[in-house]
Amino acid sequence: MPSQALTSGELTALRGSGHATDAWLSVVPATTVATARINQTSFTNPVTQLTVDNTSAAWLPYVRKGMAVWIGTTAGARDIGVYRVRENPSATTLSIAEMSTGDPGLLALSTLRPLTNDAYITVKHSDDLWSILPVIQQGEFLKDADDPYTNQNALGGQIPGYVNIGGHRRGRVAGGSLSFTFAAEVHWFETIGTASITWTFQNGTPSTATGIGPHTVSFPAGTHEVVCVATSANGGVALARRRVFAHDFATNPPYSVKILSDRVTKQGRRLSLEVIGADLDDTDLQTGTMVMFWEELYFEGGATLDSATTDCVGWIESVSGGGESGVPVYRVEVMQALHRLEQIRGFSQVLTATANPSNWQEVSPTLCHFNFYVFYLLYWHTTLLQLFDYDAQSFVEVVMNTWANDPGDWYTAINRLGSFVSAELGQASDGSLYLRRQPSLMNNTERNLLPERVTLT
Repeated sequence: MPSQALTSGELTALRGSGHATDAWLSVVPATTVATARINQTSFTNPVTQLTVDNTSAAWLPYVRKGMAVWIGTTAGARDIGVYRVRENPSATTLSIAEMSTGDPGLLALSTLRPLTNDAYITVKHSDDLWSILPVIQQGEFLKDADDPYTNQNALGGQIPGYVNIGGHRRGRVAGGSLSFTFAAEVHWFETIGTASITWTFQNGTPSTATGIGPHTVSFPAGTHEVVCVATSANGGVALARRRVFAHDFATNPPYSVKILSDRVTKQGRRLSLEVIGADLDDTDLQTGTMVMFWEELYFEGGATLDSATTDCVGWIESVSGGGESGVPVYRVEVMQALHRLEQIRGFSQVLTATANPSNWQEVSPTLCHFNFYVFYLLYWHTTLLQLFDYDAQSFVEVVMNTWANDPGDWYTAINRLGSFVSAELGQASDGSLYLRRQPSLMNNTERNLLPERVTLT
């Protein structure tokens, strides 16, 4: 992406604390997609459905499974609780479930934060990693605890194919708009043609398009969604969703930060940051908020900035405050995808293979294939794809092409792609699973990092 001239306001904002600045942190705000009010007077724990009224015009088109549901005593608040959308809503019913972190959803029926009639509902597209709950139940792998077990492992019955439209787009915009080009590559698991391809570009110009592309679309500052839907000749539907984040440094400058931990790569790890600035409004740095970490902002000739230098995307795990010589100090723990994977419910159990570990076709005695489980884990956790996302094609979509041709060789296919993701999926002698960054697969700028092994037990 070409460099862009910085305004005087941007230059002032970016100077920060000069020598103390190691990097920059951009907050990716949770986008409000719809609002409503609770319209019921009694609640039974666990709450799975809410009757609603006063829904906004965008209620049905944009509200869908996995989005965050903020419930509060005032409009836009979340002091009562945070849930997730369990399935797409009807005009008057919202199906909800607790976030897998358990808080604050688990406490919403307590005397401290009770659900009430007329409470405000705000549905957020917040890129929450915990929006889908894969679990292991009695040795069986379920991609989502909210779905019936039937056909959870039947790939062809639920996903007839996939659409590759590249990675999430991100960049800097200076008071105007930012353009990106999108093109679709459609793969069906049967030999069949594509009947149609339609695109929707939220807040984009143009807002819709048809056909493979390429389509060049301009977006204003903010967070936007791109959806590509492909329909096969026999009526099967596959879709892809990506986010566009156009960061306006003039109106929303990034935070200057000092790195307290090892430097981070796209392969993912926990990153400890000290946010610099006594006037920091820490209400923007909420736990669970998606952020972008900018290792360097390249200045050329003293007045231009390369906008394509995002190093990684992660989520705020915790925020703490303190003081040094009367100056507030805010410490932020940012956790990336690979490190958070081990926390997903189900991976806390030891997994034991019942077949050849080098193949991993079967990990449970009946029905369920481990490769389906990992696929769904990655496929449905769309934000987790940031781990494998080099602004090219996502890791899962590449693997799926090989898997569709030879499902039994899926494990091998993952590791053959190691040069793309710089990570290795394996199994230890005790039967536990792990993801490990592989130094021999890293590029020259990454080889100075020690390998980090994440055991999924």
